[in-house]
Amino acid sequence: MNQPLKPAHLVERAARRLREGAERTPESALLPEDAAARIAASQIAEPIAEALASRTASTLAVETLENAGMIPSREQRDRIGEEFRIVGQQVLAGMVTVEGPTAQRNVVMVTSARQGEGKSFAALNLAANLALGRDRSIVLVDADIGPASLSKRLGLEAETGLLDIVSSPAQLGEAALVRSRIDALTVLPIGGGTDPAGRALISTHHPIAGLVATLARRFTEHLFVIDAPPCLTSSDPAALAAVAGQILMVVEAEKTRRSEIEAALDLIDACPNIKLLLNKIRLTTRDTFGIRS
Repeated sequence: MNQPLKPAHLVERAARRLREGAERTPESALLPEDAAARIAASQIAEPIAEALASRTASTLAVETLENAGMIPSREQRDRIGEEFRIVGQQVLAGMVTVEGPTAQRNVVMVTSARQGEGKSFAALNLAANLALGRDRSIVLVDADIGPASLSKRLGLEAETGLLDIVSSPAQLGEAALVRSRIDALTVLPIGGGTDPAGRALISTHHPIAGLVATLARRFTEHLFVIDAPPCLTSSDPAALAAVAGQILMVVEAEKTRRSEIEAALDLIDACPNIKLLLNKIRLTTRDTFGIRS
């Protein structure tokens, strides 16, 4: 009797993915002809272009972003700030090597295996760091309907947003895109109202991958950072993986199990470029960037 094959170690699987590359499903199979996939570029191009180009009074103050978890700009030379600069540089470099028929070079999805690992913190700081560096205009998209969503932290849970646009493209307008005091940073809230049951219903019946792909193809000069739900709590990351050019998988140090990471990677393996981002590491004084007085 043949012995069952032992599951490959995480590192072995990552190396195999790099060597062999994964076969990609045709775009027509990944993005079915549903309400989201049928959104015509002409329906959303003009209002979103106006919103992204708007220089009206900003809604999100820097203090609001900091209260939501953004590292204060005055501390960008501290260890965490420097590490996000490195991550941002790797993301920009990775845009050149994106492959796959449905992968969008300018879409970066941030997710995790389970809740509480710091993915929203990572998404916010990645987007803010890139925007502060003026490397490119950034649209931070909240795609997580969870109770601790980024929109809630920013006080935008009642604003028109992603789920509303997917349900009705006519709702897309300047109100759906919230500018910040960081000139190059715009936020697209989750939307869908404040009723969790209603938001879940909208999300289930109107996949957002088609909308994200449409926005990315239309606005190639912008980088879309998607704060997606944890992989083991929602089917949305698996759908979004098909259109993401890169994925940052946030892993909580000393707590996330290898089996959880492997299960999450299996769900998002449609993406050609997945990076692991270790979070909540215990630091020592020797690990700190710069000099403190």
